[in-house]
Amino acid sequence: MSQKTKEASAHTGAPVYKALPLGTKSHPWPTMKRDVDADGVRTFGLGVIQSDTDPLWLHSARKYADVLPELLRSMPAPGMLEAFEAILNNPLVYLESDPAYGKSFLANLVGNAMHPEGAVIADAGGKNMESLLFETVFDSNANSDLIDRINSALKDGTLTQPSLNALRELKVMGSESKSLLSEEGDKKVFDWNGLKNSGITREKVDSVLTSVQKYQEWNGGLRIGFKDVDGPLIRAAKEHRPLVIDEFARRKPGTEAALQQVWQVINGEINSLTIPLGNLGDFTLHHGDIPKVIMTSNKPKDGMDVYPISDSLESRLVKKEIPAFSEEDWAHRISQLLTGVPVTTLARLEKGHMTSGPNPEDAKWEVADHAKFRRNLESIRSTGVVAVPPLQTKLLEHWPEVIAVSNALAKAYHKSAALLDPESVEMQQPGMQAIRQEVDKPGDKAQKLTPRTTLRTLKQAIQRMAQSVPATQTQGADFSDWNEPMIAPSKEPIEAKMGNRLKELVEHWIDDVAGVTVDGAKRPKLYEQLKTVWEEAGILGNDSVLNGLNISDHKIEATSEDARKAHGIINTLLKTKYPDFDGVSMQEVEAFLTSLKVRPPLPIGEEHVQAYVLTSDSAKVASAQFTEKVAVASRPQDLAKSGGASFRDFLALHPPEKLVEQDKVISTLGLPYVGKELLQAIAKLPDGTAPTPAASYADSSPFVITTTLHDHEMQQSAVGCLPTYSAYQLPPRPLTAFV
Repeated sequence: MSQKTKEASAHTGAPVYKALPLGTKSHPWPTMKRDVDADGVRTFGLGVIQSDTDPLWLHSARKYADVLPELLRSMPAPGMLEAFEAILNNPLVYLESDPAYGKSFLANLVGNAMHPEGAVIADAGGKNMESLLFETVFDSNANSDLIDRINSALKDGTLTQPSLNALRELKVMGSESKSLLSEEGDKKVFDWNGLKNSGITREKVDSVLTSVQKYQEWNGGLRIGFKDVDGPLIRAAKEHRPLVIDEFARRKPGTEAALQQVWQVINGEINSLTIPLGNLGDFTLHHGDIPKVIMTSNKPKDGMDVYPISDSLESRLVKKEIPAFSEEDWAHRISQLLTGVPVTTLARLEKGHMTSGPNPEDAKWEVADHAKFRRNLESIRSTGVVAVPPLQTKLLEHWPEVIAVSNALAKAYHKSAALLDPESVEMQQPGMQAIRQEVDKPGDKAQKLTPRTTLRTLKQAIQRMAQSVPATQTQGADFSDWNEPMIAPSKEPIEAKMGNRLKELVEHWIDDVAGVTVDGAKRPKLYEQLKTVWEEAGILGNDSVLNGLNISDHKIEATSEDARKAHGIINTLLKTKYPDFDGVSMQEVEAFLTSLKVRPPLPIGEEHVQAYVLTSDSAKVASAQFTEKVAVASRPQDLAKSGGASFRDFLALHPPEKLVEQDKVISTLGLPYVGKELLQAIAKLPDGTAPTPAASYADSSPFVITTTLHDHEMQQSAVGCLPTYSAYQLPPRPLTAFV
């Protein structure tokens, strides 16, 4: 079988699974590399897979261009990379960890990457494992009389309280259990289709509906119908999709014997197996029908209903433990939440170097080309996505601040998680006994800190927080008018005080976990220790690193490297053309480059981007033709890479300094999709003073500004970007035309 292409099955109609590379020279992928220090101790550090001959291989029925950006956006945290590689390299994998550390996330991530419809999901909690093969489910078509009776009683309010209580017991289990009976005031509706697809056992459904008939005193002739349907494993085989079995260790013990040979087919020990499916007949499972099976489980210590897997099954699969989060993992997930991409880990894939600090732990990775990295982040975040939240777009422009905040929060959360875990190494140290007693007090234990609970809290910072006012400051309260009040939306951008919101949420969390009230702290020693941790991490205090996310206080500029290159090239060419011209300022170049990063192109056909720009032809300028059409060509293969629609992608292939080098100084500077900020910035005389009259601009109608130099005076003229030519009197000797 070819390395490049692998069939999911020999059967006709099966999707073709191709081997897609992860970790090439042009698209590297992170990995955890193993080293040995001077004392012979095994250590682990973040490394990079970057090989065109030996990358990771993901077998997928999807397109590479669709899968790769998704994987980069949802990239597993560094501590999960070893498990991720195990899943890619093996057909049968068992993931184990403490609750809330991403087992199901990782399994579903791979399933979605492999198949357009993702993995088939099965919940094994409390179930007989034969249900993976076939299930007996509620048949709504065979219960019309009973369904009509219950629906009618719900509508007219005649369903008794015991009947309602019984229906409430029918719940769909997931991250949070949800009753199939929805209740909004007096309106009550039962979801019969949800019951049909819920996987609730026949015994449970039969018991509940029989109870309802008894409580309502309906006659016993109302039949409760059931039918056999394919189980998740058979569905996965027929659809040639990956299979994820959640909570495998919570299965009903002793019920997986019928699956022993199934696992042998999946891992290739035997080629095929005929499986009896009750009333459904027989099904022949072939090796390759299910491209991958991923089981997830908590550790046996997590409850009495968690059972270890058998030696026989363990010998047929690859078992991987997902460890508790390290600081790197915390930073990865926090930056992922804030921007939609794991900025801290992606930075390590960029060319750069490690900078040293006063302490070994202060060493930081410095990206070599900030502008290129920003373009990469924007491409990863936006490719294949209908819309990106404006806040995330803004944060990506400030990725250095995001990295600083993510690392600081990671340090504080990592230490806080250890303080809230009585079994952690830190809590076993001398001097921690008093805090450990506060945290582990019988009957009043402090809640552990997990990635799930943390990210739920941080998500609040992405929304605006209610502004409370002391009761003594309320003015003009009038409760006589009960009409809905008019609420004026805030004109302040959501990112204006994001850092302040984060800080406030952190302070609230510390108060909550320490039990702070008006009477003091329930866990005073824990409170003081947490405050110290967050202050030392640079989160709390006036000089908080979170201040870097109060973005409205910052001027958004082009990166200095971009501006420096473009500034030098532009002035060199302009002075060559116009020796008496002093050159453009760095501020004008920065404003121009900033505008290019946020404005779209004007595509014309498949191979060109068009703009009306200031002409660089001195003969045209002499005849008062200040603008001309410019079509910047892109090779078809370049457009294929960029999608042909995103100006950010276009600039990644044709950066401003490169366009300038192509002798299109005025064309580049005159690209018409410029905003008010740019026009305000460039509508100045070369010495920085404001012109008279001021340049014209409009948000809806793009303009360019031409500047011409005289022997004795200087004038400004606003020229429309569309082919409209200035009627103003040309000076005797034009020296330049600069936007």
